[in-house]
Parts: sequence; C-alpha cells; structure tokens
Amino acid sequence: MHLARADGVLWLVGCLAWIAWEGWRARQRGWKIAGQVLLAAALYGAVMGVWFGRNLSVFGQWMPPGGSRALWITTYDETYSYPADKLTPERWLLQGWENLVGARWDALKMNLQTVLGVQFQIVLLPLAIWGFLRVRQRREAQVGGLMWLTTLGVMTVVFPFAGSRGGFFHSGAALQPLIWGLSAVGLDAAVGWAARKRRWNPRQALRVLGSGLVMINLAVSASLYAANVIGEDASQPKWNRGWEDAQRTAAWIQIQGGSPQDVVMVNNPPGYAAANRQAAISVPNEPAAAMLEAARRYQARWLVLDKNVPEPLDELFRQPENRDGLRLGYDSEEVVIYEILPE
Repeated sequence: MHLARADGVLWLVGCLAWIAWEGWRARQRGWKIAGQVLLAAALYGAVMGVWFGRNLSVFGQWMPPGGSRALWITTYDETYSYPADKLTPERWLLQGWENLVGARWDALKMNLQTVLGVQFQIVLLPLAIWGFLRVRQRREAQVGGLMWLTTLGVMTVVFPFAGSRGGFFHSGAALQPLIWGLSAVGLDAAVGWAARKRRWNPRQALRVLGSGLVMINLAVSASLYAANVIGEDASQPKWNRGWEDAQRTAAWIQIQGGSPQDVVMVNNPPGYAAANRQAAISVPNEPAAAMLEAARRYQARWLVLDKNVPEPLDELFRQPENRDGLRLGYDSEEVVIYEILPE
C-alpha cells in the first residue's frame, strides 16, 4: 500500500497500533507485544527497504527532501513550487488563521461529497451505517472505522489541497471492500426488520432489493465509465487521449531536432515518460526565471505547455514567441513547445 500511495504509511501505523492493542487486551507480556510489533515493522521494511535504500542513494535521506514541505502549501499549485525550501511553517502562518481554517473547511465539504457520492454511492450510506452498528464489536469494523476517520482527518486537516483534489478519493479505495461488506450486512438487517414489521418474505425481499442495489450501482458505474473513459466517440476513446497527446508531442519534438535521450519538462511527467519511455520532469509553478533554473539543474532541453499551464507561465502559453533562454519550436491552441537554450 505504501508503494502505491504515500498515505499507505498510515496503514502501517494502524497495523502496529492494532497489534499492540490486541496484545494489551489479551494481557500479553510487554516483551511479547514488542516482539510482534517489531516483526510487523520488519516485514514492512522488507518490502519498503529497497525504496528507502534508493532514496538514500539519491537524496542522502530516507524520504525525498521536499515531501514534508507539502505540509506548508497554501494553494494546490504550490505542490509544484521550486525550490521547495520556500515552503516553511513561518510563511504558512502568515496566511492567517481565517484562511488556514477556511481552506480546511472547503476541503471537508469536498471530501464529504466524495464520501456520499463515491464511497457510499448515496444509497449505501444508511445501509453501511446500520451494518456497522450490527458488527461494531468486531475488530475488523473497529479498525476499519478508525482508519476511515484517520484518512478523512489527514486528507482534510493535514493535506487539505491534495486531499480535496483527489487524495481522499483514491485513499478511500483501501476501505471500499469494507464499506460494501457493511452495506450487505445493513441490507440483511433492514430486510429482517421490515419482515418482522410488514410480514415480508425475507428471502424474496433480500433477493429483490439486493438485485436492485446491484443494478443501480451497475448503471451508475456504466454511465460514469461511458462519460469518462469512452467519451462521445467510441472510435477515439477519451481514456487514450493523454497517451496519444504525449506521443504526438514527442513526435513534434523529434521534428525540431530532439532526441529520445532529452529530458522534457511537462505537466504530466509520469504519463509522458510512460507513453514515450523518455525522462520527464514537472513544470514548476514559478516564473520563467525559476523555471529555467530548474530546467538547467535537471538538464531538461524541452518545455511543453498546455491548457493546464501554471499561472506564472501563462504568458508563455498565450503569447508564444522566442524568449530569453527559450526558442519557440511549435505552437497550437492545445500545446506550445520551447527548446530550452544553454545558459
């Protein structure tokens, strides 16, 4: 889980806490609880140790140096600040408590929409709550509930901008099987209650209502899939557009004299690298001078800007022309490509 997402480390904390709590409840000796905690931590280290070793060799420390700076961003775009050391607690506090609290309130509202519309798909919310109440004494439900609250809290209070822009949406995938399971328990309880009150046939009601819930969620999933993956033209699926755009950009760069060995500065480096097997780095949310500094530091030769251009570089996209340190290579309504000239 940690290899997949940074917030996977929360589940290590939850795992170790659960082991310690269960050991204490069972009145185990302290040394035995400590041994179990250390064993779990060692197994985690067996998986993550390779990645930590890679970080040590590249950065000289276990985690990337800019990672903890995300605590001090004041807008989502500052995720791409360069250099990251400008993100400090002092600068963060200068925003004022009203702005800091307001950002977290906005994040909470966005995340609660994700809770209602995505995690519980609206119709499952009362059933999942009922199911949780039925099995609240089970450790799986207790730990799952605590991890859900922890994830919501971290993605609202600690990382409000990343959390509300998809972080909580993706983190919730870890709990989705539990939510579905609780919904099934809740449905069974609801049908049992209705059978006693209204003399329903419980087996028949469960079959009809359960099938109805499945069909509702299937219809919602199919409509979302059609809108976001297929799009309006099935012969040109929406899902492939980013990949195809990245390949077209690489072809334009090659026409301009580029090489597959060149480093490209682009908005979506992982997507560009996957489509073209070519090194890529992020466009920083900085003015041209800082962008050029970052490009030269990481030996980028090409700058690719699209409609998602950072605000400080908006002029480079809206008014494409040769600039200090930049030679215009290609421009259209969708993309502008500059060659980054040697200093």
